[in-house]
Amino acid sequence: MLAEATVEDAFSELYLGDKMRSPYDDATEAILDMRNSHPADSFQRPIFYRVVYSGSLPESHGNLRLRLYLPPTFETLNIFDLRTHIERHAILSNRNPTPFLSLTNDLVRALHIAFCAYRYEADVVIILICPWMLTAGSYITCNDLRSKCRLGRKAIYNTEILVWGKVPAQSIICKRPRSELYRSGLLDVFPSLGKLERGLPLDGLRRRLRSDFPSISSTKVASAL
Repeated sequence: MLAEATVEDAFSELYLGDKMRSPYDDATEAILDMRNSHPADSFQRPIFYRVVYSGSLPESHGNLRLRLYLPPTFETLNIFDLRTHIERHAILSNRNPTPFLSLTNDLVRALHIAFCAYRYEADVVIILICPWMLTAGSYITCNDLRSKCRLGRKAIYNTEILVWGKVPAQSIICKRPRSELYRSGLLDVFPSLGKLERGLPLDGLRRRLRSDFPSISSTKVASAL
């Protein structure tokens, strides 16, 4: 029941616009406000997403961790090193380990990665994550961190969230393999998902989804899943 409720919750938050809805900056500052404004009801929980495939780093005891593990301590990190990590992390072809994992609170972005960017990859899975269960203070929106480091904000990072160190196993709500989504009925509601070319930009997917289903009903979509 939890996974089913979470899916409907996720699709009730389906956003086809261009701005980030809820920039939860840092669990240390925001967790109390989130818990006060979101009762213990799975339909109101915020959800983060991460998309992995067969070539992604394997889990360690159920935790999602980065290639640079253990990450450096904050006491030994200077602003130059932090900027270097941010800039390297932004390069898709980068092979230098960084202390970050990328998540998103934008379901369309997660679908774009799963069905477009990873179109030809095997064993693609969308992982649903509860930010309330992440380590306090371990995550921040990418553009906020870029701004603090004077690297400048970019629209491409509007819905990207950077996690320092790891995503603990207890924060993972459920996992939805792409193969399961193909069979779920989701493509009956959004047929464009089955016809994406690899280079399609995220805004292009938003336009196609709006064309597929101009008046989105979260209940209808969730029932299709």
